[in-house]
Amino acid sequence: MSWRRILAVILISVASASPGMAQKADSDSMMYQADIAYPLEYEGVLKTNPLSVLWGSIPLTSEYMVVYEFVTAPQQSSQIGLSYISKSPVLKAFEDTIPDLKLLTANGVRIQLSHRLYLLKGYDFAPRGWYIAPQVSYATVKVSTKHFSSRDVYVRITHFNVNLLSGWQWVYSSNYTLDLFTGLGYKDNIWEEHDSQTTISLDNDDVGGWYSGNVKLTIGFHLGIAF
Repeated sequence: MSWRRILAVILISVASASPGMAQKADSDSMMYQADIAYPLEYEGVLKTNPLSVLWGSIPLTSEYMVVYEFVTAPQQSSQIGLSYISKSPVLKAFEDTIPDLKLLTANGVRIQLSHRLYLLKGYDFAPRGWYIAPQVSYATVKVSTKHFSSRDVYVRITHFNVNLLSGWQWVYSSNYTLDLFTGLGYKDNIWEEHDSQTTISLDNDDVGGWYSGNVKLTIGFHLGIAF
C-alpha cells in the first residue's frame, strides 16, 4: 500500500469524527474512499529494451538495461535506469573474418534519470497514457584490448545528454507494458585516449555530424511489467 493511500485513510478518519461522539467508519469503507482520492492501480513498472543488447546507446556496444518507473502521484512518476555496457554481438559476428576484433574489450555503465508528467486526466492515471518527461543520461565505456588494458591504455567514450521526451505507455490486462517515446535534446559525445601518464582528447568528427553534433534525437521503446 502506498503512503498516499495510508495518508488518505488517516485524513478521512479524522474528518469523519465528531466532537461529541467517537464514531468509527468501517475500514473497508475508508479504504474505498482512499481509493477514490488516490486511484493508483500500479505502484511501478519494471522494463527494458531487448534490442539494446544488440546495439546500445554507444555505437558497437551491447547494453544490458534495467529501468524502473515508480509512481509518485496520480499523474506523475519518476524513472531510473541502470545499464552494463560491453562489446556488441554485432562485432562478435565478424570476429572470424576480422581476427583483431577478438582482442577488443569494452566495459562501462550507463545511468538514466527522468520525471514523467502524465497529461490526460480524463484518460487514466500514471503509469498509463501520454506523458512528457525531462531526462538526463550519462554513459561511459572503456575500449581497449586485453594486452593494452593490463597496461592501463584505453579509449574512454562518454555520452552525456539532456532530453525532453514525449511518449505513450500502454498497460495491458496481463500487466505487460509497452512504452513508446521520442524527443529532442542536447548531447556531448567525448572520446579520450588514456595511457599511464597522459589523457588526450580525440576528434570524433570523422564519425559523422549526426554523432559529433550537439543535437540529440531520441526514438525508442521499452517493454515491461506493471505491479
